[in-house]
Amino acid sequence: MAQAEWILLARQLAELPEDQRLARIKRYAEEDSYAAAKVVVRCSLSRKDLQELTSFALRQDDLQRLGYWLESIAHRAGFRRLLRWIDQDSALPADVVDFAAYHLRRLVPDTDADRLALAQFCRTRGL
Repeated sequence: MAQAEWILLARQLAELPEDQRLARIKRYAEEDSYAAAKVVVRCSLSRKDLQELTSFALRQDDLQRLGYWLESIAHRAGFRRLLRWIDQDSALPADVVDFAAYHLRRLVPDTDADRLALAQFCRTRGL
Protein backbone atom coordinates (compact mmCIF):
# COMPACT_ATOMS: atom_id res chain seq x y z
CA MET A 1 0.00 0.00 0.00
CA ALA A 2 1.44 3.36 -1.06
CA GLN A 3 1.74 6.30 1.32
CA ALA A 4 -1.05 8.14 -0.50
CA GLU A 5 -3.36 5.22 0.23
CA TRP A 6 -2.43 5.34 3.95
CA ILE A 7 -3.25 9.02 4.04
CA LEU A 8 -6.59 8.40 2.34
CA LEU A 9 -7.34 5.56 4.74
CA ALA A 10 -6.48 7.76 7.72
CA ARG A 11 -8.83 10.45 6.42
CA GLN A 12 -11.61 7.90 6.05
CA LEU A 13 -11.00 6.77 9.62
CA ALA A 14 -11.08 10.36 10.83
CA GLU A 15 -14.58 10.71 9.42
CA LEU A 16 -15.82 7.71 11.39
CA PRO A 17 -17.19 8.08 14.90
CA GLU A 18 -14.49 7.51 17.49
CA ASP A 19 -15.99 4.25 18.73
CA GLN A 20 -15.77 2.71 15.23
CA ARG A 21 -12.16 3.66 14.41
CA LEU A 22 -10.53 0.97 16.50
CA ALA A 23 -12.72 -1.79 15.09
CA ARG A 24 -11.93 -0.65 11.55
CA ILE A 25 -8.18 -0.60 12.22
CA LYS A 26 -8.37 -4.14 13.59
CA ARG A 27 -10.20 -5.25 10.45
CA TYR A 28 -7.52 -3.63 8.29
CA ALA A 29 -4.91 -5.46 10.36
CA GLU A 30 -6.40 -8.79 9.35
CA GLU A 31 -5.82 -7.89 5.68
CA ASP A 32 -2.55 -5.98 5.94
CA SER A 33 -1.00 -5.60 9.37
CA TYR A 34 1.81 -3.36 8.12
CA ALA A 35 -0.57 -0.89 6.46
CA ALA A 36 -2.85 -0.83 9.49
CA ALA A 37 0.10 -0.04 11.77
CA LYS A 38 1.16 2.80 9.48
CA VAL A 39 -2.36 4.25 9.50
CA VAL A 40 -2.21 4.48 13.30
CA VAL A 41 0.48 7.16 12.99
CA ARG A 42 -1.84 9.36 10.93
CA CYS A 43 -5.05 8.60 12.78
CA SER A 44 -6.37 10.41 15.83
CA LEU A 45 -6.97 7.82 18.54
CA SER A 46 -7.54 8.15 22.26
CA ARG A 47 -5.00 6.80 24.74
CA LYS A 48 -7.46 4.08 25.67
CA ASP A 49 -7.68 3.01 22.02
CA LEU A 50 -3.89 3.09 21.67
CA GLN A 51 -3.55 0.94 24.77
CA GLU A 52 -6.05 -1.52 23.36
CA LEU A 53 -4.13 -1.56 20.06
CA THR A 54 -0.95 -2.30 22.00
CA SER A 55 -2.62 -5.31 23.57
CA PHE A 56 -4.00 -6.32 20.16
CA ALA A 57 -0.56 -6.03 18.53
CA LEU A 58 1.12 -8.08 21.25
CA ARG A 59 -1.34 -10.91 20.64
CA GLN A 60 -0.90 -11.14 16.87
CA ASP A 61 0.12 -14.47 15.37
CA ASP A 62 2.89 -12.87 13.32
CA LEU A 63 5.47 -11.49 15.74
CA GLN A 64 7.54 -10.19 12.82
CA ARG A 65 4.97 -7.42 12.36
CA LEU A 66 5.12 -6.47 16.03
CA GLY A 67 7.90 -3.97 15.33
CA TYR A 68 5.65 -1.98 12.97
CA TRP A 69 2.92 -1.80 15.57
CA LEU A 70 5.23 -0.80 18.41
CA GLU A 71 6.85 1.89 16.29
CA SER A 72 3.49 3.35 15.27
CA ILE A 73 2.05 3.26 18.77
CA ALA A 74 5.21 4.73 20.32
CA HIS A 75 5.02 7.54 17.78
CA ARG A 76 1.44 8.37 18.81
CA ALA A 77 1.44 7.57 22.54
CA GLY A 78 5.06 8.08 23.55
CA PHE A 79 7.80 5.58 24.29
CA ARG A 80 7.51 5.47 28.09
CA ARG A 81 3.73 5.17 27.98
CA LEU A 82 4.07 2.23 25.58
CA LEU A 83 6.54 0.61 27.99
CA ARG A 84 4.08 1.05 30.87
CA TRP A 85 1.29 -0.54 28.87
CA ILE A 86 3.42 -3.56 27.98
CA ASP A 87 4.65 -3.84 31.56
CA GLN A 88 1.08 -3.73 32.92
CA ASP A 89 0.00 -6.61 30.69
CA SER A 90 0.94 -9.49 32.96
CA ALA A 91 -0.71 -12.14 30.76
CA LEU A 92 1.90 -11.82 28.00
CA PRO A 93 4.00 -14.90 27.24
CA ALA A 94 7.73 -14.50 27.87
CA ASP A 95 8.64 -14.92 24.18
CA VAL A 96 6.34 -12.02 23.21
CA VAL A 97 7.90 -9.78 25.86
CA ASP A 98 11.39 -10.77 24.63
CA PHE A 99 10.45 -9.93 21.07
CA ALA A 100 8.86 -6.64 22.14
CA ALA A 101 12.02 -5.75 24.10
CA TYR A 102 14.10 -6.45 21.00
CA HIS A 103 12.06 -3.94 19.00
CA LEU A 104 11.92 -1.44 21.85
CA ARG A 105 15.72 -1.37 22.02
CA ARG A 106 15.71 -0.38 18.36
CA LEU A 107 13.06 2.30 18.92
CA VAL A 108 14.32 3.91 22.12
CA PRO A 109 14.67 7.69 21.67
CA ASP A 110 17.96 9.38 22.49
CA THR A 111 16.89 10.70 25.86
CA ASP A 112 18.27 9.52 29.17
CA ALA A 113 14.79 9.17 30.68
CA ASP A 114 13.67 6.85 27.88
CA ARG A 115 16.83 4.76 28.06
CA LEU A 116 16.45 4.49 31.82
CA ALA A 117 12.80 3.46 31.47
CA LEU A 118 13.77 0.74 28.98
CA ALA A 119 16.59 -0.47 31.24
CA GLN A 120 14.19 -0.70 34.20
CA PHE A 121 11.63 -2.51 32.04
CA CYS A 122 14.21 -5.07 30.90
CA ARG A 123 15.55 -5.53 34.44
CA THR A 124 12.08 -6.16 35.93
CA ARG A 125 11.33 -8.66 33.15
CA GLY A 126 14.70 -10.38 33.55
CA LEU A 127 15.92 -9.48 30.06
